Amino acid sequence: MGQPWSLHQSNAYGHNHRDDGFSVAHVQSEECPLVVNYPFHLTNGKPKSVLVGETSVDTICIVNESSEPVRLCAVSIHTSDPAGSFVLSMMKPPSKNAGEEANKHFVALDSVEDLTVQPQQTLKIWLSCMPKDIGLHSATVDVKTDEEDIVQRIAFLLADDNVSVKLFSKEPCLREFNFQYACKHKPYDLSEELSMKNYSEFFTSLLEIEKLHLKEYMSSYGMEGVSIRRTGSYLSLEVPGLAEQRPSLVPGDYIAVSNHFQNDAQPYKGYIHSVEVDKILFTLDWFDYDWFDYDYQPKNKYDVFFSYSDTNMRRLSLSVCKRICKRKHICDRIMFPGQASCREVKKKGYDYLNRSIDPEQADAINRIIGLQGGAPYVIYGPPGTGKTCTLIEAIWQLYKSARGKILVCAPSNAAADHILEKLVSTSCLFLKEHIFRLNSPKRKFNKMKPSLLEFCFYENKEFRCPPVKALKRYNIVISTNMSSSNLWGLPEDHFTHIFLDDAGQCSEPETMVPLSHLCGRDTVVVVAGDPMQLGPVVFCEQAEKDGLGKSYLQRLLCDIEVYHSCNPNYVKMLVKNYRCHPAILELTSQLYYGGQSIASPSKGDEVASIYDCIGLPNKKFPVLFFGIQGCDDRERTSPSWFNRIEVTRVVYLITTLRGAGVSEADIGVITPYRGQVCKINKALKMPQVLVGTAEQFLAQEREIIIISTVRSTLKHATLKHEEFDKIFNLGFLNNPRRSHFAMTRARSLLIIVGNPHIMTKDTHWDKLLKYCRDNGSYVGCALPPLEEQEGGAADLVR
Repeated sequence: MGQPWSLHQSNAYGHNHRDDGFSVAHVQSEECPLVVNYPFHLTNGKPKSVLVGETSVDTICIVNESSEPVRLCAVSIHTSDPAGSFVLSMMKPPSKNAGEEANKHFVALDSVEDLTVQPQQTLKIWLSCMPKDIGLHSATVDVKTDEEDIVQRIAFLLADDNVSVKLFSKEPCLREFNFQYACKHKPYDLSEELSMKNYSEFFTSLLEIEKLHLKEYMSSYGMEGVSIRRTGSYLSLEVPGLAEQRPSLVPGDYIAVSNHFQNDAQPYKGYIHSVEVDKILFTLDWFDYDWFDYDYQPKNKYDVFFSYSDTNMRRLSLSVCKRICKRKHICDRIMFPGQASCREVKKKGYDYLNRSIDPEQADAINRIIGLQGGAPYVIYGPPGTGKTCTLIEAIWQLYKSARGKILVCAPSNAAADHILEKLVSTSCLFLKEHIFRLNSPKRKFNKMKPSLLEFCFYENKEFRCPPVKALKRYNIVISTNMSSSNLWGLPEDHFTHIFLDDAGQCSEPETMVPLSHLCGRDTVVVVAGDPMQLGPVVFCEQAEKDGLGKSYLQRLLCDIEVYHSCNPNYVKMLVKNYRCHPAILELTSQLYYGGQSIASPSKGDEVASIYDCIGLPNKKFPVLFFGIQGCDDRERTSPSWFNRIEVTRVVYLITTLRGAGVSEADIGVITPYRGQVCKINKALKMPQVLVGTAEQFLAQEREIIIISTVRSTLKHATLKHEEFDKIFNLGFLNNPRRSHFAMTRARSLLIIVGNPHIMTKDTHWDKLLKYCRDNGSYVGCALPPLEEQEGGAADLVR
């Protein structure tokens, strides 16, 4: 009697079978004489596609290779997901246009019993599926003999609709991307604890490692046989993966172009002028441009090579150089503030411009106004607690009291523009002649809102930095951290106050760009942000681990005693959330803040009835996980992922919401890959719905946020995919900061669309799944077994 065995097909789409990659393993009892084929066999690791509502049919052929008859006790569908989606039959199912008579004689079965397969004969049984909804459909079919042998086959089908079919990858991705680089030599022993003594060597070494990595990394992104177009006075080149920083190109990086069919020709050299979503504009050196112009034809093909410009890296190095570290007031109160600079802050009440300032925010504002030099004052806390609003009010109060000159810095142009908008809208017309928005000359003129241009200095639609004499007359200057290097010509004691917003998103050398050269002995420094959200972008994994991935804000809060001990004269944590519905807040509060974040009573605990259109299972719980098993894919030479099945679901949800009266401007879609952004926009055609990666939602929020997680290939089968995401700081798996940021952009309703079999592999997403399940707010494909922990969903984190 043969021992029962099970066949384990590669489950790239999330079932509880052994994961062996994309191939199908043939495993059955050695004594079993049957040979059974694989119905709906995977092609290149992908399942066959079928339209919703149409029947797809394949055969199960059972061959008896022995000289004796083999009796089958049953051929049965052991499992089917969704339930009842697959059926067996002893005859081929009738076609779509078959007559009534053919349909009447067709019998669909879950099991076919008492069959005999004669020697050297083949028994044919039909397996068919007519999907009623999009997503992966699967069935496990057992072939059992009277001798207790079992042969098991797993079938997969991917159901598409008219939307997802149009998003098929026309040209599969063929290019291999090599992301493993040799470990860089460390010019300094980074195992030593950071101190005043080794500060410069420590960060200079990390920056050198990062620079070498970037140079090697960019050299791997050469392009062959590509087309170059003219765009005005510039040349234009499409670069797949550009929006996801693959390659990470910035204005000023170098480019070399050569004719694809002239191997011995000298390349034309130039530099990148601007970076778009998926293309760059560049110009060539004047001498090379003339020769290129002479030879250029639109039909020509070119080879392109990129080279890293270290302008920004040199700025970062200057901000942590030995000369800066020898300035005692920078070391003692900025780099390593301690008890020696302990102070008491005298507070008094103020007439606030913003009438909604709460007592905690008011306390922080009063302390900022009362500061006179000393160690930085830190404001931190979860999203939606009013950190930026607190800074805006403090800046306004300082301006109103004519206290001096103020510099406000943020990590990105979007964040700096947001501060400017808030400051101007709050203070009406008072600041117009006294506020200046400093932009990098490399910033594209049309990327700034026209309403903000009056606060900028530009010539011929190119931003400029005005002369020092002109800069001195402004009371408030707003800039990015990196662009603040254009202010290094000002006297060290020019600014009385420096505010750093979103400081958790910057590496420490980047934070030091404004502080190292512009912070005087008595300059008040205020640092605000959240170390639990998006962190510094570091391309070299080793440099990130060794310290470049740790922000200045995080170091203060974790390593400096007066901040770590929550001394109120140095640090204020804001905990009252004014953005999220309590159900949304509860999850992130427990996961990331130990339950300290508190929902503002004004948010209420009811879900607006307008959201009932999408069929929320729990009307009082506006967090919905929509489980769907799709298929992630890439195309052409782009390294970016997309999932057409998830696109269909996202479009359906948005269309339903719009039909119920929800404004486009109230809906946002966050997804970790630019490929998915493009596919959603292509299918959606709603320009006011913001669809973007996490970085595009900086300083952004929406009433409704839909998160499309994209990944739908089992974790262990795609270790290189996971490593790919890790290297480029993409994806939501094993990246809690990105996950946290995405979840907290929603005010009233949060919808996650994803494959639960994949997401449960991540600790934080597993807890989110349990949270939705326990509140009756999970719909879609069958859930995998979720690892239970003590306390369940009510006790998410210990």
